[in-house]
Amino acid sequence: MIEPKEFCHDEIVISDVHTSEQNLYRFKASVPAKQVDNFLFSIVQAAKSNSHEIPAPEEAAKLLMSLIWEEFAYRSDLRMASKPTVDFSVCNPHLKASTEFSVCLEGPLYPPCSLEFLEQIHVPVQEVTVDDYLVEQEIGNQKVLLGADIPFEYPIQRGDTLQGELVVLDLQTNKEVFKNTGSLMIPLSGDHFAFDSVIFENCISFFLGRGEEKIVGETNSFRPLPEILDAKSIQFVFTTSSARRCEPASNETILKHYQMTSDSELWSSIQNAIENRLRDRNQRLRESSLCDQLLKFAPPLTSRDKSILRHDFELKIQSQHADSNLTDNELGDLVEKSWNESAENLLNQALLNNFISLLGNELDVGVREEDLLQEIRLRASAQGVRPEKLRKTLVESDQLDELQSVVSHRAVLKELLRRTTSDK
Repeated sequence: MIEPKEFCHDEIVISDVHTSEQNLYRFKASVPAKQVDNFLFSIVQAAKSNSHEIPAPEEAAKLLMSLIWEEFAYRSDLRMASKPTVDFSVCNPHLKASTEFSVCLEGPLYPPCSLEFLEQIHVPVQEVTVDDYLVEQEIGNQKVLLGADIPFEYPIQRGDTLQGELVVLDLQTNKEVFKNTGSLMIPLSGDHFAFDSVIFENCISFFLGRGEEKIVGETNSFRPLPEILDAKSIQFVFTTSSARRCEPASNETILKHYQMTSDSELWSSIQNAIENRLRDRNQRLRESSLCDQLLKFAPPLTSRDKSILRHDFELKIQSQHADSNLTDNELGDLVEKSWNESAENLLNQALLNNFISLLGNELDVGVREEDLLQEIRLRASAQGVRPEKLRKTLVESDQLDELQSVVSHRAVLKELLRRTTSDK
């Protein structure tokens, strides 16, 4: 028996290269039987050394197709941003030992991306400071959370917790920019309070002393939602479904609950927690600002990518209404209506993801195995499963690449923020 050797990329035969539009490539490729054996040997050895399961024939075929796609990009000095599609009329979906493998692939590839445009992008960095009133207000919130319930009666007063639905309308377009159910705590001190991701600034007067379930107000003092910030005139409607009133807990009760020994320890702990929250929020806002600016420089999506995006969206809507009594025409109308409402955001997100992948190539920002493992550990912990079980699930559901993209994009944005950060 001849011992398999290292896989030779040079023996991949590529032919019939065709470009139907800018950045969209289609070609045929074949791998000799001997190199198929070398490839199978290499992936089996890699699986064993990493204590992973040996890829099934179908998974092995996907791995070889990815390698072929990478090789074509390398030979053509082009950059990859997404997976190709496969013409299965040419390709056997399973990889067989000692058998030539042929495939026809199509997908987007892009020329090297210049980074000169980064000079035109500026993302301000803001110093994080925690004002004393924020700490005092959070201590007040803890007093409410740990307080003893007493009967609730209107009108609304400080310390009340309202459960209900918040709807935020842009009065210029008459469109909802936010809608969710949750709880809203009227603080014991201060004028700011939060509902989910919406922070009400100087809005306490809309609630205090009110004696009805529905509260309507007009203001633009919301953050940090960009949709709300961009609106000129905002109306919010909060409808209370239930309410809680309490006798606020004492400082001693809070210290005992959190096993702390002094007011200064409590103050320091809350101050640090607020500072971390503000840093996280600022980071999200900076990433959002960066992404908005990146869109102006992103190369356009190919028709193939747009078509795949539309197809996946249709399948999602159809799946959501699989048990409904809608006729085919009604379902088609619903899909069309939903697409028209969502298309701009979905296409922009796809455009951005595509561009971030390309920039990752130029910045030489890759996904380290330890970064991917750390993300899997965090998700496994949140789901209450073992990391190895979650990884297996991700591989079987073909979602591991998607997770790698998330980790990679996060690393690319971090590097871009480092390069584009400017003073406030």
